[in-house]
Amino acid sequence: GNRWYRWLCHQQGLEPVAHYRHLVRLHSAPRLRPPFNTEAREAAGFSAQEIAFLSSDGVTESH
Repeated sequence: GNRWYRWLCHQQGLEPVAHYRHLVRLHSAPRLRPPFNTEAREAAGFSAQEIAFLSSDGVTESH
């Protein structure tokens, strides 16, 4: 999924993290709850910038 998302963003001239942030707001996406398995996300191809965004207070919800 992440690989194809980045490919599509590249094809459309979009910056993946900024566009994801836009999509989250546009669709009122549910908040993600930590903890995040960083090693698994890295193995799946997530960049450090993507992981940082997903872990930020703007996207996550505390228990």
